[in-house]
Amino acid sequence: AIREEAFAKWPTMTCLHVHHSLGPIKAGELCFMVFASAAHRQQAREAVAFVTDAVKERLPIFGREVLEDGTHQWKTNR
Repeated sequence: AIREEAFAKWPTMTCLHVHHSLGPIKAGELCFMVFASAAHRQQAREAVAFVTDAVKERLPIFGREVLEDGTHQWKTNR
């Protein structure tokens, strides 16, 4: 739904991909990515910012951060 909202706001955008990793992710590995292309780079930048902000605001993405000593803590969007 968020992706479709972005296409409605920037109809000249030619491509929009959103990726969120599942499962264990090591520190420094890609866990979330938004890629957009449009005739004008400002539209692509605005769309990426919109999608990123909307995902962080609307979707319950939780992550379990495993610490070096084997313990963990839960992280949530703020």
